Amino acid sequence: MNIVAKGQGGRQKAVLDQFGYPKQHRSLKPLHGWRSGDIARCEGKTGRISPRVKGSFEMRPFDGGKPFSRPMRTFQPLHRNDGYDYGTTEKNT
Repeated sequence: MNIVAKGQGGRQKAVLDQFGYPKQHRSLKPLHGWRSGDIARCEGKTGRISPRVKGSFEMRPFDGGKPFSRPMRTFQPLHRNDGYDYGTTEKNT
């Protein structure tokens, strides 16, 4: 198993004016208990999800397939986003 530290992201949460004061604030709270980067299973495929406010999630499969959107109820959580990227490699003998 390979584990790589990816960090929690550097997304800017506030839009600043010319003097450095915040004009707008964007909250990064979970949507329906899910966060971007959570690993889930849907229709036999496993990948990372991006939750949407409407209730449908977009999944990017690990097998390199095309991203797709499905309703929230079709996803089964496997692992919560913790800032690490997990993968496996085959051992050469």
